[in-house]
Amino acid sequence: MQRIGTNCYLHSSMKKKMLTAISLILLSTVCMSQIYIEPFIGYQSDMNSGNFRQFNTGIQSSFKFSKTYELVFQVQKSWPNTSNGTDSSFSLNPNFPLYAPAQKSIRPSSFTITFGNRIRLTNEASLNALNLILNIGFCDQSIEVKYNYDKSNYTILNPDQTQDRSGVYFGGGIEYMRLLRKGRVFIQMTVSTPPAGDKIKYPSTFNVMAPIAVNVGYSFMVSKKKNGK
Repeated sequence: MQRIGTNCYLHSSMKKKMLTAISLILLSTVCMSQIYIEPFIGYQSDMNSGNFRQFNTGIQSSFKFSKTYELVFQVQKSWPNTSNGTDSSFSLNPNFPLYAPAQKSIRPSSFTITFGNRIRLTNEASLNALNLILNIGFCDQSIEVKYNYDKSNYTILNPDQTQDRSGVYFGGGIEYMRLLRKGRVFIQMTVSTPPAGDKIKYPSTFNVMAPIAVNVGYSFMVSKKKNGK
């Protein structure tokens, strides 16, 4: 009984020491990280619907845990660039032509909240860095459709309709970063999946967006490592 009690005591003591050590390591890692604030602007094009293009603005926080790894939290708004087109409208009134064009405008926009991984691929000592970007986040897309035609005498068969989709998405890409005396500048190209969930079905002439984007930003350091490195 005494041996069993001793073994239990030793096991419990070792477990507490291991938990304490892990906690101290995690706390030390967080405290030793550098923190950056990074505003950015950019432009993106939808790979599913070639006519959909948007301007990006956003801001992200980067937590640098080591010379080769940073955790990034990003918020981005993609502003619509209106796409114009024409559909066919028809009339059953004999006093009007059977066919008339209907002007159509589509305004796609999106909002994303993203957790990202920035992994350095090149020499750690160089002022020029090539980084791998891996993202996961939540995306909300809105594709607004408006028609301009004689609605009292004409009708459109299977018209496009305004669509809203939200869900988890995944992304990735490559980033070039230049380290400056104060701060960093970067340019990145990323591709992203559409938000998970139901797709837009026929008769829509477009689908949810899967953007390919180019963003440019500047990185301000707001918190240094405790050792000053």
